[in-house]
Amino acid sequence: MKKIYLNLVLAAAVTGAVSCSPTEQRLVDYVDPMVGTDFTGHTFPGATAPFGMVQLSPDTRIGTWEGCSGYHYSDNIIFGFSHTHLSGTGVLDYGDVLMMPVTAYDADSLNRELYQSEFSHSREEARAGYYSVELDRWNVLAEMTAGPRSGMHRYTYRSGQPMMIIDLQHRDDLLGSSIALHGDSVITGFRRSKSWSEDQMVHFYIEFSEPVADYRPFGDEGALIVFPEGTKQVLAKVGISSVSSDNARLNLLSDVPEDSFDFEALLASTQNLWEAYLSKIDVRDGGESRERLRTFYTAMYHTAIAPNLYSDVNGEYRGMDKQIHKAEGYDRYTVFSTWDTFRTLHPMFALIERERTEDFLRSFLSIYEEGGKLPMWELAGYETNCMIGYNSVSIIADALEKGIGEEYAAELLDAMVATANKDELGIRFYRERNIVPAEEEHESVSKTVEYAYDDWCISQVAAWLYDRTGDEKYADIRDKYLRYSSSYINVLDPATKLMRPVLNGAWVTPFDPHEVNNHYTEANSWQYSFFAPHDISGHIDLLGGDEGFEAMLDSLFAADSNTKGRKQVDITGLVGQYAHGNEPSHQTAYLYAYVGKPWKTYEKVRYILDELYSSAPDGLCGNDDCGQMSAWYVMSAIGLYPVTPGNDMYVLSSPVFKNVVLNLENGNKFLIKSEPQGSIDRCKYISSVRLNGEEYTRSYVNFSDIIKGGELDIVLSARPDKEFGAAVEDRPMTKGCEDFVRNPWFESAGDIFEDTLSVSVNSGTPGNTAYIKVGNGFYHKYDGPVTIDRMTRISIYSQSPEGVRSPVISAVFHKMKDEMDIYTENEYNPQYNARGPRGLIDGIRGSVNWKTGGWQGYQATDFTAVVDLRKECKVSLVGSGYCQDARAWIWMPRYVEYSVSDDGKNFTTVGRVDNTVDERDYNIQTKDFVLKLDKPVKARYVKIFAKNFGTIPGWHLGAGGEGFIFIDEIWVD
Repeated sequence: MKKIYLNLVLAAAVTGAVSCSPTEQRLVDYVDPMVGTDFTGHTFPGATAPFGMVQLSPDTRIGTWEGCSGYHYSDNIIFGFSHTHLSGTGVLDYGDVLMMPVTAYDADSLNRELYQSEFSHSREEARAGYYSVELDRWNVLAEMTAGPRSGMHRYTYRSGQPMMIIDLQHRDDLLGSSIALHGDSVITGFRRSKSWSEDQMVHFYIEFSEPVADYRPFGDEGALIVFPEGTKQVLAKVGISSVSSDNARLNLLSDVPEDSFDFEALLASTQNLWEAYLSKIDVRDGGESRERLRTFYTAMYHTAIAPNLYSDVNGEYRGMDKQIHKAEGYDRYTVFSTWDTFRTLHPMFALIERERTEDFLRSFLSIYEEGGKLPMWELAGYETNCMIGYNSVSIIADALEKGIGEEYAAELLDAMVATANKDELGIRFYRERNIVPAEEEHESVSKTVEYAYDDWCISQVAAWLYDRTGDEKYADIRDKYLRYSSSYINVLDPATKLMRPVLNGAWVTPFDPHEVNNHYTEANSWQYSFFAPHDISGHIDLLGGDEGFEAMLDSLFAADSNTKGRKQVDITGLVGQYAHGNEPSHQTAYLYAYVGKPWKTYEKVRYILDELYSSAPDGLCGNDDCGQMSAWYVMSAIGLYPVTPGNDMYVLSSPVFKNVVLNLENGNKFLIKSEPQGSIDRCKYISSVRLNGEEYTRSYVNFSDIIKGGELDIVLSARPDKEFGAAVEDRPMTKGCEDFVRNPWFESAGDIFEDTLSVSVNSGTPGNTAYIKVGNGFYHKYDGPVTIDRMTRISIYSQSPEGVRSPVISAVFHKMKDEMDIYTENEYNPQYNARGPRGLIDGIRGSVNWKTGGWQGYQATDFTAVVDLRKECKVSLVGSGYCQDARAWIWMPRYVEYSVSDDGKNFTTVGRVDNTVDERDYNIQTKDFVLKLDKPVKARYVKIFAKNFGTIPGWHLGAGGEGFIFIDEIWVD
């Protein structure tokens, strides 16, 4: 038996890290990792260190959206305890190297049903850095803690033969693995797996406190470990690495001394790390309720779960190119969910985690050098390309604005520009046309507005470099990307004052801002229509000034909370059409301050804090998204919110604590003291402010005010003070490009016609002049509608009185052959309509990117249609086209059967075409099901019957759901 002892040196070092008075409760004691494990928070309850490499947590669910973190509070079965987990994400991955104590196992292969165990929340405990649970089936107490690069298990066996399962095939698709016993107590190996990351590698080093009496491997995929009879307690310490088992051992030794299995010392060390992190924002000195403190410090705890350490203690890591690299002078991190976290989490880090933020920036540079672009959603050395935008540029611009990363600014700008010009996700069209056109790319509205903001961030970094170097190349980049940053205007419909998609040069019609569809990213128009954080002044002007903008905000929060269109699980926490459970809405409640009505911000923010967060397991109203939801709570609860990452303004809201102390890394303290005129729960309005003893009338503070230390004194009242922050000079403001010329657009009855079509042009801006070119003609001033009678390309641009031009916008208007009619027996999903009932015979084929439209979608039903040729014809060939995207529940039909008839009632089958595409093929693809007749037949009517894929089988994440048929087009020769 290995000697278990108290490492006095380690214990003394860690317990002195953060001191508390005998009567003062530690901040870690307010943390409840169970928060967010119920509903859709997707957090995990297990043990981890701040920003740690290891997340040692139970796994209770496999293969469902609710189990993205590996755990859901509604479950009562534990499969085991694995060493990596994602916090708050909406996609599954991780769950590496599962270990499970058992007291009996007779199978000769891995079978989770034979080793899983029931458990009860009444005998489960989760604290910062610690997790324990009683495993009912095996009568085993399981406990775990974790250090920055390691985890430690402690299993107490109360009866039976002590054993342990190691399962490397758990959860993800296994691409490769190995496992081996060394001596009598060390297990090493690796797991290479595929899930969200297409190729993830984890090496491991496991050392047991007890000798292994029997080792029974299950090939390379796991093993049963048997310990000597009579053993009552087994500890296992585990290191992991992306590089090698040797490095995994070094990582373990960096946290736990050799020969030591001191669980309590590692737990004490990790809890001191948590105490140090939580102490960066101290809100205890105000008599606050324990519930509010638990909610706050659990939120703050969740902000430091990710990003995660990725480089080993010797600096080595497996890069984006799958090669081994070494981080020199910094730590490489992973799990960069930038679409979520640029909004609040990283700006919060720029205040309280400045040194680590520099490591994040250097991690960005290494990711760019290895993979060719900055991270979008990077996971374990793999770019998932999930979500949209190139939002790393926001994190960089915000850090640089706050004095972080100055040494690397030029390199970072090069990476920003290169990433912003990748030919992907509609960027090429955006660069050409100042808009992502809906016919070319899905989620076109969201991409347009986010690319515009990201381009402003690029312009800010270029401006910073120009101011310091005088190099004209930076001035050129500044001006170029500042102009691009106004492109959001091209999806802002002046009629509805909402962000609306543009298809083939015209506004998409019909348009319902409540509809969730493929023009927006996890949202609808309401939720994306207030995102122009870099040009809020210009946005206000476009919506009719202060009153118009305020009225639109009021309408958002007062709207019916029901959405239409596609069911989107991410849209939760609805207040009207404001959706706090997803990121696009997060800055919106603060926008009232920009029109001089900050008291409305205080109302909305306090409502969200009180009603949509709690310290219960369902205390998050949506995915925590790697800490973004929690960061919103933290920053809003202390009264500072970064509406525009990349500038230095924090918009004020009413703090929920009487005393807030920001303990800054430079040694300064910034105090926020609130004096409520009554109960702080009722006093949600700011009536006056003093900054460092001087009267302060602005509804925001600057970063420079905070970082140099000082005191912000706020008087709170139960009734709104409508004068505070109302004056124009007291409002926060952002301003974009002033000479931007918005695109013109077409107005017509549609872009598909049968006889003739009248096409008009709107210049986009009063006072601008539109120019038009029809077909191969020449540009001339637009002087009225044009009528066309054949397929025609029309090109237009708009010009300001100063001679500044918009890009050229072109559209093709199709004349449909009026030769046949079609009647469908089934109703298509209105989201997927191929532009209407005749869309299947309009001669326009849907593209492989089915999200841009052009396909008719039929769910949970077969497809049957009859084509009327209007007269008897000789039919020699019949065809129909289909799409498959198995991830999106779209499959090829099982088969397509064709029939003909003279009278439209009595049909004769002329042939059948069977599907040959593998149902498990996840590549997005199209296929034509063509039947060429051996001998032409006379018929007037042709029937097409396509057999739906049916109920989704158990191997798919959507198991039990119903598949779609996507069809376009139908043709008869």
